[in-house]
Amino acid sequence: MAHPAPETDILILKVSAAGDIKWEARVDIDAYDRPDVLAEFPGGYALAVTEYGREGSTAHILTYNEHGDARGRMNAEVGFGRVTALVPADGGGFLVATEMPGLVRVGARGEVLWERSFAGEDQGMVPVSLLAQNGQYVAAWEDKVACFDENGTRIWQTALDAAGGIGYHPVYPAPEGGVLVFAEGPDVFSGDRFEVYLQAVRLDENGTVLWTQDFGGEELNELLGARETAPGEFAVLYRSVTHSGNFWGGTERVSHGHLATLNDDGEVTGHHAIEGSGGAMIPAENGYLSVTAAGAGSTLVGRDITGHEVWRQEQPIDPYSFRGIGTADGGYLIAGSVAA
Repeated sequence: MAHPAPETDILILKVSAAGDIKWEARVDIDAYDRPDVLAEFPGGYALAVTEYGREGSTAHILTYNEHGDARGRMNAEVGFGRVTALVPADGGGFLVATEMPGLVRVGARGEVLWERSFAGEDQGMVPVSLLAQNGQYVAAWEDKVACFDENGTRIWQTALDAAGGIGYHPVYPAPEGGVLVFAEGPDVFSGDRFEVYLQAVRLDENGTVLWTQDFGGEELNELLGARETAPGEFAVLYRSVTHSGNFWGGTERVSHGHLATLNDDGEVTGHHAIEGSGGAMIPAENGYLSVTAAGAGSTLVGRDITGHEVWRQEQPIDPYSFRGIGTADGGYLIAGSVAA
């Protein structure tokens, strides 16, 4: 006899850089209580949850002010696939990216104003990242970066050459215009193992590639996140995976965490190993947050930029549902599924 799935809610927490809980909120969407995307915008925050249906997906977008008070909630039909990014749009509403992949411009009442599909330009369902910049939108996915105007017209598109893959590509504004994109390279078979390197790509406001910088060792490298820590300075979290022999003659997967810093010229200005790299990791302005499973919940550990532990706390969040972002005040906005 099948047992019904346990009922869950979504718990949202605003956490300071010192680990203090500034505010919290609970969300019950009934059908699918699992967060997909968190976003910060002037004066508040947004949460997007994807509800799947036979005729398409519905994005539930909830907004909060900086104190955690609910500001609004809208539902928008976004085709098929999970929401992977959203940014506030001029005139109200949001631009939503989905893993179909594609873009959906949602009005202030949840109405779909326009859609742009990337079908035929990709390998399948892949995450798309977004940046709102000077009245335009920059999207990054696979080996492509493209810029769109408010009406969805594609202004330019640039290939990232060797970089690409199906991972999430964080995109940030560059201090003197243009953008900086972080990406995972393709799988490369070398001798007896696969290698994946990481790459930072700097583009100007017209989409011209100014420089690229490879980093990561000669192993499988997984991009965990990036964050601008000061104008022209970026911190990049990544995990390298190696395989070593064990006592029984098999192999074991071994993960090593890394934090690299890059400047706006593409130079790697620092690198050191970090702890707590087995689970989710969220970069912040002056440190990072590591998340690991602990019983029925998660252990959250806030660390400074050198990796030293600043605070630790337990939360009843399912670690496999965890989502988080670093916020402008140096803290974190996190969300995840909890028992109802």
